[in-house]
Amino acid sequence: MEKAIVIGLDGASFEILTPWLKNGELSNIRKIRKNGVHADMQSVLPPVTSPNWKCYSTSMNPGKIGIFWWENVDVENKKVSYPSERTAENKELWELIGGKKGIVNMPLTYPLKEIDGYVISGPPDGPDEDYFRPEHLEDKLEKYNYKVRPKNEKYLRNGSEEEKQECVNTILEMIENKFDLAKELLKEDDFQFFHFTVFYINVLQHYFWNDKPTKRAWKLIDKKIGEFLDEFEEDYTFFFMSDHGANEIENVLNINTWLEEKGYLKTKTGKGKALDKLGLNLQNIAKMSKYLFSQETIDALKEKAPDSFIKSIPQKGGTFKKEQKGEVIDWENSKAIASGQGPIYIIGTEEEKEKIKEDLKEDLNELKEKGLIKNVFEKEEIYSGKYFNGAPDLILDQNKGVHIPGDVGKDKVVDTPCRWKGENKRTGLFMAYGDNIKEEYEVEQMSILDIAPTILHFYRKKIPDDMDGEVKMKIFKENSEIAKREVKIESKSEKERLDEAISEISI
Repeated sequence: MEKAIVIGLDGASFEILTPWLKNGELSNIRKIRKNGVHADMQSVLPPVTSPNWKCYSTSMNPGKIGIFWWENVDVENKKVSYPSERTAENKELWELIGGKKGIVNMPLTYPLKEIDGYVISGPPDGPDEDYFRPEHLEDKLEKYNYKVRPKNEKYLRNGSEEEKQECVNTILEMIENKFDLAKELLKEDDFQFFHFTVFYINVLQHYFWNDKPTKRAWKLIDKKIGEFLDEFEEDYTFFFMSDHGANEIENVLNINTWLEEKGYLKTKTGKGKALDKLGLNLQNIAKMSKYLFSQETIDALKEKAPDSFIKSIPQKGGTFKKEQKGEVIDWENSKAIASGQGPIYIIGTEEEKEKIKEDLKEDLNELKEKGLIKNVFEKEEIYSGKYFNGAPDLILDQNKGVHIPGDVGKDKVVDTPCRWKGENKRTGLFMAYGDNIKEEYEVEQMSILDIAPTILHFYRKKIPDDMDGEVKMKIFKENSEIAKREVKIESKSEKERLDEAISEISI
């Protein structure tokens, strides 16, 4: 009977691992790559945790999922928000497989779904409470000191060297504890399918790139993967994947500052800059509040304060992030606004949008020539599905070594790296290892969208015809029954298609 374990490695790519693989420091990952299948796998643009973990689990592009970054920009209603409820909307890989499933530390699994087995939501969106099912898992989580996120994560942003090291140690402990929890669950139950994500490795890459803390984490991950192989290699086929890759930052492109400089974006950030100069920013206010009030009083003040007031207070430096942006954009006089890491939304009537888009594409050639972006795609080239109309109109493919934050109010268009040293890139990794998997085989073209259909075929399941990926038959040994088996597609019923069409009209 087919059984599989998927180990997700957030932000993993061979670019950062290759030197350590060559010198033998990651012996277990090296063994998997040598005795199995590997690929430089491409994520969906933008190359970010959200939406790519959901693209993996559903094999759907963001136009079908309805999430395009950590924010969606609704230009018609003049607001910036994150529709988290959409993460539970589409069926995921494990829901199409029979038997007991275990989903541990998986991003974008909150709100929780009921499945036959266990589900534990992961960071960065999983909450600190009510993040797991069933409830009797609580004893196990306490045993392994389970934390969704480290409480001292703020030290990575602005702590002393000693405080940063404290957070690094916390993250390493969390990674080890979560591996050990997953291993115990696998030993105690007979799972048909098991998924486990290592999340905070990419956070370390963001802040340290390939320096000692990141290397320590990868050596720990390699050790724990070895323990999994020793324990479960005989019973399970292993799949390894990342949601995107990572590379070292050389330049920072503040895309909204560029849009403002070119006249596409108009903002009301002057007040924010003035408040910041007086020391009135969210970070300072939070610090002062802790000295002046109890936590109960702070919580009460937050509840009473209008949402628009809180969003109008700038970040340190006078900038505005995510949902705050909706309050400082001059919607009536703007033509475009960008999210981080690629998406650009055009503002105007349909007739105006077409002209703005052509002008903007022409102006973006300047950033191409400077080596800051690799390409510019129109949404029709990337997205399809019922949420297509709400998709960004243009998507930038950031060049190697370039970080594109989505903040509004930055002073410089191009800047040097500050807190982050590593940035996401589109090329991640994929590996497979087991009795039916080829050895020493490299897949030339692999998309994150191909993982779910390939695993479904491994399980003798039909592939839903609304999945965007394809079965990668070449990863299986040629004489295996799996490789000889015909790929079967499952078409939606007419009722399902009608319901979807009605839903699309109402969006």
